[in-house]
Amino acid sequence: NVESGVTLAISGALNLNTSTATDPGTGDPLIVAASEVVINNSGTITVGGVAEFLESSVLNNQGTLVLSGGGDFKDQSSINNAGTIEFAGSTLNVAVDIHNSYEGTNGTLQIDQGATLKFVDSTSAVGTTVSDGKMMIAGGGTLDVESGQGLTLDDVEVDGTNAASPVPASLIEVGLSTT
Repeated sequence: NVESGVTLAISGALNLNTSTATDPGTGDPLIVAASEVVINNSGTITVGGVAEFLESSVLNNQGTLVLSGGGDFKDQSSINNAGTIEFAGSTLNVAVDIHNSYEGTNGTLQIDQGATLKFVDSTSAVGTTVSDGKMMIAGGGTLDVESGQGLTLDDVEVDGTNAASPVPASLIEVGLSTT
């Protein structure tokens, strides 16, 4: 739990994967019940490295979460946001629904210049859904839909910028990658 007014800065990677968690002192595997892998954030968390929300990990964000090194939201992880999740660099692959509201408050997904929020195939037969709140795509930021199952934006306001020199335009890409 990161309380309001508290900042947690992680310069390296954040890996919430119950199948690969290890004791940093010994390297021995940690046995952590999936129901215990929960981040409740009401303050500020910054992750400079890769952020992996895997297996059945849960993020309940009511503060600010800054992800600079890309990573993954996948498997059966649960993402609930009533604050701001800022994608500040690299590519974050998303294969789960994002509930962009939590306990009645809408959240913001912010894609900064040079960052990509990429939606990839999920385990759901109907694709991935982002519900509620706002998605802000900065100039030079990219929303990339690479899922053959599609992406549904349900009651989401999407804001971006046009190509005004010297700021590049926001970019929304739809289609499967050929590489």
